[in-house]
Amino acid sequence: MKKHILVTGFCIALVIVVVWLAGSMPRHAVLTQELTVGEAKRTYRLVVPERLAQPAAIVFAFHGAGETPTSMAFYSELDRFAAADGLVVVYPPSAGQTWLIDADPAMNSDLQFFDLLKEELARRFDVTTNRVALIGMSDGGSFAQLVAAERSAQEAAVVSHSGVKRTTKSPDRRIPIMLVVGQEDRLLANMQSDAVQYRTEGHPTELIEVPKLDHTWATDRNPQIWEFLKRCLNSPGS
Repeated sequence: MKKHILVTGFCIALVIVVVWLAGSMPRHAVLTQELTVGEAKRTYRLVVPERLAQPAAIVFAFHGAGETPTSMAFYSELDRFAAADGLVVVYPPSAGQTWLIDADPAMNSDLQFFDLLKEELARRFDVTTNRVALIGMSDGGSFAQLVAAERSAQEAAVVSHSGVKRTTKSPDRRIPIMLVVGQEDRLLANMQSDAVQYRTEGHPTELIEVPKLDHTWATDRNPQIWEFLKRCLNSPGS
C-alpha cells in the first residue's frame, strides 16, 4: 500500500526587498517566503512586478544541482524579463542538493511542494488555466519535465536547459517544449533523442544547440528563451 505525504502549508513573508532601478529595470519586489510541506520548511524566492499583466501568469524556475534560487536568478536574468512584461517568477528550492526525479510520484516531496506552491500563488495572483510555465537548469530541467509529465493540466510551456528527460512518462496533452543544450555538453545526444521523442508524441518542440558550450547556462540565449515563454503564456490556448 502506497503512503502519501501529508502536506500542509502556510506562507510567511520573511524579507521584502523592493528594487528601484529607474531607467534600467521596471520596479518589482523580491520576496523571500516560507512554505511548510509536511514537517519541513521550504524557503523560496518570489519576484512580483509592480504592474502585473492581466491575466496574470507565473513562471516556475528550478535551479540546477547544488545551486540556489538566487544563483539561477543571476544567470537566467528572469527577474529582468519578468519585471518588464509583468509576469511573476518563483524560484523554489529542492529539498536536498538535487531534485527528487526518480522517486515514486506519490511519495515525492518536491512534487508535493510544487503542488502546494502553485495552489497558493494561483490563488494569490488569480492565475487561470494554462498561465503557468516551467523552466529549469540541468537537474532542474529534468525536474521541470517531470512536473510537466505528472501535472500537465495547466502548464503552458516547458524549458529544459541542459537537463535530460528522466521519466518514461510524457505530458498527456500537447505542450510547447524548448530544449537548450551546448554542443560540447556530454548530454547533447540524449537531449537530441528527447527532442525526437517529444516531436513524435506531438509536442511542439524547439531544440537549441549552442556552439562551443558545455554543461553551463547559455546567457546569450536568455532573450530567446524568454520570448518562447512569453509567447506560449500569451497564446490563445493559455
